[in-house]
Order: sequence, then structure tokens, then C-alpha cells
Amino acid sequence: MKKILVVLPFLITSLCSAQVLTVDHSNTNIVRFYAAATFNSFEGTTDAIDGKIELGLQNSLKQSSVDLIVSLDSLDTGIGLRNSHMRDSYLETKKYPTAKFSGKIISIDSVSSSEYRIKASGVFTLHGVSKPLTVVGSLFNYGKLLKLKSTFFIELSDFDIKQPSFLFNTVKEKIKVDLAVYFDR
Repeated sequence: MKKILVVLPFLITSLCSAQVLTVDHSNTNIVRFYAAATFNSFEGTTDAIDGKIELGLQNSLKQSSVDLIVSLDSLDTGIGLRNSHMRDSYLETKKYPTAKFSGKIISIDSVSSSEYRIKASGVFTLHGVSKPLTVVGSLFNYGKLLKLKSTFFIELSDFDIKQPSFLFNTVKEKIKVDLAVYFDR
């Protein structure tokens, strides 16, 4: 209880209403995935992320949430042909153009005066499949800006994505995802 009372005053500037912070597109936001493969591992990145963090009243974490949406058509692996195969054959971005996470913040713990460890539990939707997902991340307070950083893993088969393979090079089932997103007060 003490942790919540120490952390929430930093997060909440108004005691009367919830605070909604939206993605600040003037800063460098990044979503990066790492795909390990038999011979050639690779990564893909995008800055096409949108969403919000809603921080509840000082005495109620239950009203705090995170909603993020990523445009999958913008993912870039650095090789045009690989981008086309990834988007068309595996992610099927014409049919499933976005990945989404919508969840409730279930804990906030102070690490320092400007860094907080958060945990959010919600639903992650990819390739038309929605699955429960709990993620842990860091929230940095930069005055008018907050920065959210997180790393999590997904399994391709959980989202009905066939395992990419070409000749003897097969992408591993587990994909690592990193994100760093700025929110404006």
C-alpha cells in the first residue's frame, strides 16, 4: 500500500479526474521484433504506433489502463522482398493490418524518483487471434512526457501464424518484441 501511495502522486496531477496520455508522435517511438532463425536471424521495426495510457484517480489503480495499436504494414526488416513475404504470406496484413494490446495496469512500483516498474494484464490481438497477455515494463517520468519500455515474447502458433521457412532456414517459434513509446501529458 505504501508503494502505491508513494508512486501515484507522481503519476496523477489532478485529484479530480483520470489523466489520459496519448502517444507523442514528435518523439522517436519504436516497436522492434527479433526473429531467430536456423542460419539468418533478423529484426523488423516500425514507428507506426498509436494509443494511450489512462491513469486513474489517486486512490484507484483499477481505473488505469494501456491501449496500443501497431500498423503491421509498416514493419521493415531492411530487405524489401523479405518485407513482402512477411506481410503477405505470414502476417497477412491486408486481412489483419494491426496488432493491438489493451489492458489494465495491475501494479506500479517505484524504482527511482523518475522510473517506475509497471505490470499490465490484458489482451493481445495479432493475425485475428486474441490471447491474454501480461507484460512488465518501465515507465519513465520526463516531466511533460512519459516513456514506456517493455519486452515480451510471443509464439507464432498461438496466433495461427505459420512458421516461416525457406530451404533449410526456419524462423524459431518464439519471437521477442521490444517497444519504447513516448506519451504526452
